[in-house]
This record gives sequence, structure tokens and C-alpha cells, in this order.
Amino acid sequence: MIRYKTLLVALCMLMPALAMADDENARITPLLTTTETIAGQPIVVPAHPKLQAMMFTIAPGQSLPIHKHPYIRYAYVEKGALDVTLVDQKKTLHFKAGDFFAEAIDAWHYGTNNGKVPVELLIIDQMPQDVESNTVKQAR
Repeated sequence: MIRYKTLLVALCMLMPALAMADDENARITPLLTTTETIAGQPIVVPAHPKLQAMMFTIAPGQSLPIHKHPYIRYAYVEKGALDVTLVDQKKTLHFKAGDFFAEAIDAWHYGTNNGKVPVELLIIDQMPQDVESNTVKQAR
């Protein structure tokens, strides 16, 4: 597995080119710089990962079932507010529109929309090419 720092170094090498685009025709707004997940784990990316992106909507008052992600998953809150509870750590984190975070890897958690509007998330997974889903639901 390739450490996230390798990806971060590659992105940093591109920053001078990206900075040139920051003029009157375009603006760059940094969202997140981290080497850890929300559970404090180092971000690890599989070698030659498959990238999967999706939009995810959680209705007001709804909670997702307890689940985990074997591989890194990033989430950007486009609308609403989301509470993420890390079950083993007995800790709940709060994210609002505009927040971007790296979810816990292989740790049981769930998300809850305690607000009055749907939560809209942009989800990005990086997983091995032969993996179909990056979500494992906890058995009841």
C-alpha cells in the first residue's frame, strides 16, 4: 500500500501549476490538508487504486446503519450537517456544508442527519481494482 504522503507529495509538485490558475478567471479554495482520518489513523492508499465517486443523500432525521470502510473514503458535505459517531471511540464529530474529511478506515461508525434539510455528500473511495464496494455493514 502506498502511504498518503506519496500522493500528497505528488499533489504538492502540481501546486505551482495550480497556483497559476488562481487569477481573475479562476480561484482555488483549499478544503483540506491532512495525513490522518477522523479517527487519527494514517491515510493509506492501495497500490494502483480504483477511484469511485458518488453523490450520497441522507434524509432529515435519518441515520445510516453501523458500517466500516476497509479502504480510504473521503467525504465532502455539500449541503446540510452530518454527525458521524465513531462507535469504538464513543465519539461523535460534527460536519457542516463545506467540510471535507477522510473517514475512519476499518472502524465501525455511522452518520446521522439531525437537521431539517437533506445532507448531500460527495463521496470518493480509493480501493483495490477488484473490490466492488468499500462499505461493510455490521451484522445485526
